Amino acid sequence: MHIRAAAALVILPVFIYAGCAAFRVPDEPPTPTALTPVWSDDELEDHLEYLNESDGAERTTGTSGYARAAAYVAARMREFRLQPVEGDDYRVIYTTPMNYPLSAALRIVRNADSTLFYPGIDFLVHGRSDSGYASVRTFVVTEDTTGLSSAPSGPFGVVFRRGDVEGAILRAWRGAGAVLAIAVQPLTPRFHADRIPGLLAVQITPRISDGLLVPNWSNIPAGSTIELPWRIVALARTDFQQSAGAINLFGFVAGKHPVSARELVLICADLDGTSNFAGTQTVDFENFGVGTAALLEVARNLGSVSRRWSLPERSVLLAVWSGSKLGHQGLRHFLSNPYWERDRITAVIYVGLDDEEVVPVQRLLETHGLALHVIRSPATPLFERPFVLQPDLNLRRLARDSREMESSTAIADPYALPDMDDIVSIAVGQAKDLAAPAYERLLLESTDIMPYIPANEDSLVVPQAAVGE
Repeated sequence: MHIRAAAALVILPVFIYAGCAAFRVPDEPPTPTALTPVWSDDELEDHLEYLNESDGAERTTGTSGYARAAAYVAARMREFRLQPVEGDDYRVIYTTPMNYPLSAALRIVRNADSTLFYPGIDFLVHGRSDSGYASVRTFVVTEDTTGLSSAPSGPFGVVFRRGDVEGAILRAWRGAGAVLAIAVQPLTPRFHADRIPGLLAVQITPRISDGLLVPNWSNIPAGSTIELPWRIVALARTDFQQSAGAINLFGFVAGKHPVSARELVLICADLDGTSNFAGTQTVDFENFGVGTAALLEVARNLGSVSRRWSLPERSVLLAVWSGSKLGHQGLRHFLSNPYWERDRITAVIYVGLDDEEVVPVQRLLETHGLALHVIRSPATPLFERPFVLQPDLNLRRLARDSREMESSTAIADPYALPDMDDIVSIAVGQAKDLAAPAYERLLLESTDIMPYIPANEDSLVVPQAAVGE
C-alpha cells in the first residue's frame, strides 16, 4: 500500500512537469508604432456589428437609434484615451432642420372602384413632402421646369420622368400651383433638411407608372399636360422639425511640439444612416458605418502612439458627424462653431467620403479657407444595391396575391438580403483599406518630418568682433 502511494507521488510530478512543458504563454498583442500601425479585425468587426444591429442600426440623425450609436462611439473614444472637447463628454448636441416622413397612402379612384398601391413596394413618400391630402386628375409631364410657364390653372400635379429632383425645382412647381409631385424612379429612402409647404411628393416605381398614369406616358413630350380618366389620391404624414436635436462627436489628441501644437488637423467621418423610412424598414449598405469604423481604428492607433512617442506634433481632432445626408449639417455646425481658431486648422481629412459628395464638401470648406484631403470610399460597393427595402410581410403577401409579380426584373427577389456575416467581413476589409491611407495622411499632416543633416566641424564661422576680443 505504501509502495503504491510512493509510486504515485513519483509519477505525479512527471505529469505536472509534462503539462507545464506543453503550456505556452500567448504572445503579447503587437503594439502600434508611428510607422507600423496595427489594424485589428476584431475591433473593426465589433464596431460594424454594433452599428448595424438592432441597438445601433437606426442611425438617422435626430433619432434615439442615432443617440445609441453615438453613445457607443463616445465610449470607444474614452477607451482609446482621447480627450473630450467639452467637459467630460465627447458628444456635442446641436440643432438642425429635418423632415421626417412617417407614412403615406396612394391610390387610383374611379367612379365605381379604386386601386391601392403598397408603400415600400410600389411607392415611397418623398423626403421633401409636406403632410396633407391631394386628389388630382390633371398632370404636367416634365423632367425639370419645362412647361412651368404654361402650367394649368387651379390645383394640378406634376410627373417627373427622372428621380432625384432638386428642391428648387419642386418649389418652383409648387409656386405655379402644383399640389402633388410624382417622381418615377427606383424607390430611394432619402431624408432632407427641408420640406415644400403645401406640396405632397411621392416616388413611384417605373413598373406601376403606366397603370397609375396612362400607357406609354413617358413618350409624351416634356411640358405636355395630360388629363387622366381617374383621380390620383395621395395622403402623406410627415414631421418637420425646425430644430431637431443632433449629435456630433469629438475626440482630441494634444500636439507635442511647443509651437506646432497650436495648429490643428481635423480627421472626420460620417455616422448617420437609414434603417426606417416612412414605416418601411431599410438595410442601408451605402451607409454601413465603414468610415466611422476606420476612424475609430485610426483613433486607437493614434491614442497608443501618442502615449509613447512625441507625436503628433500638431494637435488632432477626430470628429464623427451627424446630418451628412442633410447637406452635411454636422460639418456646417462645426464650421460655424469651431473649437479651434479657424486659421490654425491646417487640414481636413475626410474618411470614406462618397465621390458625389466631394465637390459639395470641398466648396463648403473653401468658403472657410480650409484644405480638404479625401480618403475615398472603396470603389467596389459593399453590396450590388445601395440599400434593400424590407416592407411589411403582410403587405408583401397582399401585393403578391393582388397582382402578378413582375417577371422581367433582373432581381429575382427585391427584398432578399445577402448573408450579413459575409457583408461584415467585406466591410472589415474595406475599413482597413480606408484606415491605412487615413493614418498615413494624418501623420503627414500632423508631423513635420525633417531630415537630419550633420554639420561639418569647420563650418562654424566666428564673428570678427569676437576674434579681436
